[in-house]
Order: sequence, then structure tokens, then C-alpha cells
Amino acid sequence: MPNDSMLNNRGWRRETDRLWREPPGPVAGVVVLLHDADGLTPLDDPAWAAALGAHELAAVAPLAGDPWWTDRPATGDDAPSAESLLLDGIIPWARDRWGDTTPLALAGVGAGAHGALRIAYKRARQFPVVAAWRPAVDCHLLIDRRMPPPAGVSPEAVRSLAARYRDAEACRQDSALLHLHPLGWPRRQWLGCPADDPWWEGADRLRMKLAASGVPFEGELDISPSSAANANDPAVADRVVGWIAAALQAERRRVE
Repeated sequence: MPNDSMLNNRGWRRETDRLWREPPGPVAGVVVLLHDADGLTPLDDPAWAAALGAHELAAVAPLAGDPWWTDRPATGDDAPSAESLLLDGIIPWARDRWGDTTPLALAGVGAGAHGALRIAYKRARQFPVVAAWRPAVDCHLLIDRRMPPPAGVSPEAVRSLAARYRDAEACRQDSALLHLHPLGWPRRQWLGCPADDPWWEGADRLRMKLAASGVPFEGELDISPSSAANANDPAVADRVVGWIAAALQAERRRVE
């Protein structure tokens, strides 16, 4: 049975006080929240805590040794990948704590948003709800230096990404764009990114591919440049968590 010790595997940096939260009453849904390349989880922010609480959502926000949430360890590292630890440790733990029938969403910011999309596209039946704020779809451009690292992406984070792929093209081939299946996709997905954000072009290409493939999605990629680029802005937390809550409620009705 999954238990708290499963969250201590190699590859995770355990910080119990911010690993998970739940409302005092009934849990309407669960959000697995993947952090950005800086390792900072929005779950630490009062705006996200308030939004999750307002919608009676539980949340688990694991801290990964691989900030890009890939399915591969770094070269020479025999530790489990971040994706396998998520699938084999965190998700079973969440299901054990909050129940198999409680609807669950993947969500993330930046590198975590791209990781959430990639994992959901590969396992659409398991993850029918996914939300991505500023998804780092074009992270492969960091490897061959065609893109300067955005704020919050350290040289160490770039090296961590490069250590997991043969080259930039191998990284691109593993992007969410190329894992999207035209016949099997998450039933409910949301993309958000301010128009002046460094990750906007990749998010926009994903939007165009979704539209061209006839894949239903919701999103806000024409947001005017503003402080809303900050994931900790209360408006962002309300927007993302509000959509997740509505999507999980729809999933619950669908199952019932």
C-alpha cells in the first residue's frame, strides 16, 4: 500500500510541510501540481492555497530532482526518473489517501506545465484533466542555446535538461507537441500564457496543433503583458484553479 515513505525515494527532495494540503471537509478533487525549473511550487503561495481551499481541492506538490519531469534519468544516474516516481509513487499515494473515485488533475507551471502536458498526452485515459500555465514546450531550445534561459531557469537547470537527452533534437522529439495523439487526448485541457512570455511561441504552436487536429481545449494565450505572468499572482491562481475545479466537477458528473 502506498504510504508516506514512498515520497522519499531518490530523486525527490522531501519537505513535508509543503508536500500536500487538503480541505478540512469533503474533498471535491485532487490536483497534482508540478513545479517549475526553479523548484518552487505554487502550493507555497497564499493565493494558491486560498484558491484550492475555496474549491475544496486537495493538492500534492512533489519536489523533483529532475525539474523537467522527464521519463529519463540524467546520464550516469541510476535513480528513477521523475515521471516514474510520479506515476509509481505520488499518484498511488494520492489515490490511497483521497480515493480512487475522486477526480484528479495534473497541473503545472513552466517546466512543470510542460511535464504535466507530456505525461497527460502519453496517458490520456489516466489523466483526463490537465492544466498548464506558461508551459515550457520549447525547452529544447535551451540545449543548443537558441533561446536564453527565462527568469527562474538557472544554468544548473539547463544542464539538468541537457544531461537527459542526446541533443536538442532528441529533446524536441520528446516534447508534448509530439506526444499528442489525434485519436486519444485528455478530455479537458487548459493552456495559459501571457503574450510577452518567453514560452509563448511554443504554447501557441501547441494551440495551433490542437486546433488543426480537432482536439478540444480551452485556454488564454492572448493575455496582455502584465504581472499576471507571475504564477503567484492571485488572478492567475484563481484562473487556473477555478478552471481545474470546474473540469473535475464535470469529470465527477461524467463518472456518476
